[in-house]
Order: sequence, then structure tokens, then C-alpha cells
Amino acid sequence: MLLDTDFPGRKKQPDRSFIPNPRPDPNLPNAAQVLVSPTLARHWPTIVFEMGNSENIPHMTEDRDIYLGHTTGVNIYIGVKYHRNEREDSWWMCVAHRNITAAHPGQNAPANLPAAVIVGELQPVGSRYPKVTIPRGEQWTVPTTLLYHPQPVPILNPPLPVALVINVEDYRLEILASRGI
Repeated sequence: MLLDTDFPGRKKQPDRSFIPNPRPDPNLPNAAQVLVSPTLARHWPTIVFEMGNSENIPHMTEDRDIYLGHTTGVNIYIGVKYHRNEREDSWWMCVAHRNITAAHPGQNAPANLPAAVIVGELQPVGSRYPKVTIPRGEQWTVPTTLLYHPQPVPILNPPLPVALVINVEDYRLEILASRGI
């Protein structure tokens, strides 16, 4: 786990992040293509997790798009927003990844390009996001290759699964447990 990473445009750090060890692996192809964060002079994490408390959802989606844009080396974004209200608690969750098949947008392109690939996102029901007390059945999958991209997945024993399965219900239950519900 790595807490500190920079964010293009302002000082910010995700709530959690992950970087494979070693990154880059000099024994694997494409080691020179693994981006270094300019502020901290170390390689970017491949996954960032954001838990929005004071941030609103539009701000979190803007950050997601920049994390997964061409100026970073972040490949997977998991964002959760919990809104505690006297009447009802609601929440939002999004899992997205870098679009590794898109052409590089160019040196002076906005930091949020190319557009992120949204794997799953909780949508509002009318004008409100889902209540945190309602069970969820979604499972969103992200290719394991994104943990290491642009390098290949190392040969491990046992091997990594083909995909990371993100069970939305697990996140909902964790919110409830931390909230004491």
C-alpha cells in the first residue's frame, strides 16, 4: 500500500493506493514505459481508492477522470461516496479503469483524456442516490492485467486470477459496519 501520490494540478492523495512490488520490474518488458510521478519522483500506484466524505460526486468523477488520464500511471479507480442524512443515508460507488487501447491524446491535451472506461457505477434513482440500507447484487470485474500495465502480469505460483471481482455489496456492508447500522 502506498498513501502518498501526487495528483495533476493540486496537492492531493488518495485514501489508499496499491503499487506492485517491484514496479517497474526491470526483468519484464516495457519497464521504461512505467510512468514516474513528477512531484514525488517514484512510480505511480496502479490502483487508487477514494472514499468521499466532504467531496461531492461530480468532484470525485472529475478526479477519477484525471487519475485515469494520460498524465498519470494509475490504471484502476475505485470511488465510494457516503452521504449521511437525518432522513436517509445514501451512497455512490464507481469502478473505472484506464483506456489502454485509446491513442495517446497528445502532450498538451487535457489531463482527463483519454476518457476512462466505466466498469460500474451506482446511478441515482430520480434525484437521489441509492439508500445504503438496500442490498446490492452487482459484481464488477477489472482485468488483472491492469495491476501491472504496461508490463505483463508476472508468473506467480499460484497465478493471479484473470480478473479482480469487486463485490458492491461488500462495500455497502463495510459502510454499514463503520456507521454502526
